[in-house]
Amino acid sequence: MQLSQIAVILAGIGVAFYVLTTNQKEAEDAVAAGYEVPDGKSAGGLFGKVLSKTGINSISGDKTPSGPEGLRKTGMRGYELASPGMAAAGDQVFLIPNAVEDFTAKRAADTLTPIAMDIVPAATQCKPRAVKSGEKIANVHIGRTNGLVTQVEVISEGQLAYATNKWIEKQLSKRKIADTWGKDIAMGPLKVTDVVVTDTSAPLYLVLHSSSAGSMWTVHTAPGVDLAHVTVVSPGRAGLVLPDPAISHEVLDTRAAGCLVQPQREPRAHWGFIARVLSERHMTMDLFLAQKPADQSFAEYLETGRIWSSDEIIIKNFAQHEAYSNWFKGLFGVPANHQVLGHSQANHVLVGPKPSGDVVKATYTSIDGSTPFITDGHMILNEPINDRRMTVAKAQGDLAQRALGKELSAIIPTTMELTQ
Repeated sequence: MQLSQIAVILAGIGVAFYVLTTNQKEAEDAVAAGYEVPDGKSAGGLFGKVLSKTGINSISGDKTPSGPEGLRKTGMRGYELASPGMAAAGDQVFLIPNAVEDFTAKRAADTLTPIAMDIVPAATQCKPRAVKSGEKIANVHIGRTNGLVTQVEVISEGQLAYATNKWIEKQLSKRKIADTWGKDIAMGPLKVTDVVVTDTSAPLYLVLHSSSAGSMWTVHTAPGVDLAHVTVVSPGRAGLVLPDPAISHEVLDTRAAGCLVQPQREPRAHWGFIARVLSERHMTMDLFLAQKPADQSFAEYLETGRIWSSDEIIIKNFAQHEAYSNWFKGLFGVPANHQVLGHSQANHVLVGPKPSGDVVKATYTSIDGSTPFITDGHMILNEPINDRRMTVAKAQGDLAQRALGKELSAIIPTTMELTQ
């Protein structure tokens, strides 16, 4: 059977394959343009192997090379910070064990296993709760997290369809019968992103936004912190664990809500691909941006076509950030980069002053036994990785059977065994 024939058959199960394939093409274009592509659309390895990291060997203040700064490197889209480094205001880096009471011991004992999940229905409109008088916005924006994996996984119907489609294509290209299903779990589990809050200056409206999906935002607060409201903004699956579930909150999946925006961080001169272009052009960022007419938006400037090809990737990033910032300002009254803190990759962030002297450490919030607020999805799993693989394997098999009917046996064995 030719790949073209498989594509025709698969189309019969609905539009999911088309949507996801379109997303893949958009992702490839976006990567080429230097965009921060959300998890689930990134070109190459879209449904990669699930990381089975469960230890916390990196959580040790005694093993950091050259102090906290030694944990940070500069990547293509900004700073990438490894654990136990904690991103703070002004691009500062601290260590999370120095900000959360008994963090190392408590994280080691935390199996990151919720007792249950509180599913947040997809929003019917893209409009979080407004900021009230007297509240202070605490603005956290990361590109992605690479924190410890939880047992929680959220998979949409479209993602499952796309993963199954790619799996079948892979087996056909190899011209041999595969012996695995569920090995490439559609999206991967949510990963912990710790938010340590020590700011007691005012009631806080905490905005947690990421350019990639997949964060299990876990908030640890110091005594005296007043969290008035917490809003998570994510282009896909996300979770939120609060020190008190009664705290006012929202978990917004911008795709499900149809927001038509992509959370994009403001481009900066030290980003790898931007630094390269500026160096080649012998320009500073200020001189580069001065090329754009003051009366034009970045989107308008991009449409003129009067841009060097090497400059286009930067302008596209600014245009996407501009669109997101306009949306953000309309909701929260300030632009998206307002006193923002975060990195391209960060597993821990600090909102407020570093604990020392009169600033008390935060209290650890455990995921064990908690009931996180989770975005909705076609499959929502909270179980060990091998069990998740078996569950996804069956779902993929059922989907492929409906798509290919009797011809399924031509490329997939009747008995499908899972490779551990």
